[in-house]
Amino acid sequence: MFCQFGGTPFLFDEGALLYDAMDTQKKHSIVFFIIIFFFGFVFGMGVSRFVFDNGQPRDDTAGGKIGQEEKYVPYNNSISVGDQEAGDSVFVSLATLARSAWIAVHEDRGGSPGNILGARYFPGGKTAGAIDLLRGTSPGALYYAIVHTDDGDRQFDFRNDTPLEDSFGNTVMTTFETFPQPE
Repeated sequence: MFCQFGGTPFLFDEGALLYDAMDTQKKHSIVFFIIIFFFGFVFGMGVSRFVFDNGQPRDDTAGGKIGQEEKYVPYNNSISVGDQEAGDSVFVSLATLARSAWIAVHEDRGGSPGNILGARYFPGGKTAGAIDLLRGTSPGALYYAIVHTDDGDRQFDFRNDTPLEDSFGNTVMTTFETFPQPE
């Protein structure tokens, strides 16, 4: 079909218009599918979190659900304590814990961890904080900070809350020293 529009003749092809309309419809269908997939994915993730948490609120600061067994947090367990002044507390600069656990400060006994001077419960995830000691550290001495499991009662008992081991069977711990007393 031949038409003239505004003084300029052009060829009017019904097949080309039909092809362009189908191409536009395909594009709209693909965009529609992507939008539906995205919203379905987001909605599905939200529902699955609710279903798998049994609809219970989570206490994310403690690494688990309120009043129930805590969930696993995907971290390797590690602890970092820098050398520091002697005193009645020890500062943990970074604790990365898969689950909530105790960190206990042990004095050195001939190159091995000895008596526990104090312990504090830390939530799962990445955290830091001070551990108050029952007996203070001494200047110029070696100490161990050891991650201990919690038997679920959130009360530290070295007989039940045993040192945590990594996948190789090594105790998760670090050593630190207190600064010597100035002369």
